Amino acid sequence: MIHVLATVELVEGKRDEYIKKAQELIPKVRAEKGCLEYGIAIDIPAGHPKQVPLRNNVVTFVEKWADLKTLETHGQSPHMIAWGQENQSIVKAVTLQIMKPT
Repeated sequence: MIHVLATVELVEGKRDEYIKKAQELIPKVRAEKGCLEYGIAIDIPAGHPKQVPLRNNVVTFVEKWADLKTLETHGQSPHMIAWGQENQSIVKAVTLQIMKPT
């Protein structure tokens, strides 16, 4: 199993629009072979001294996949290719953390 944190930085003021669209994408991804978990999260003020500053234009996808091959297949799926094209005007940057549990 692998874990993925996909951090998406959005154009100012577009986060709510992006989240609404993502809610339509999520069931398609969860239906993919090898998808164990897939959802989105946003920063909240928690008052913890080690918390990074709030990022109001960021959405984080929290994912678990059976293996690297299923993650690779996910990235090449028609709905993910369409998703990237549909949102390219409001996405400033995407970073991935791909990890394995120990």
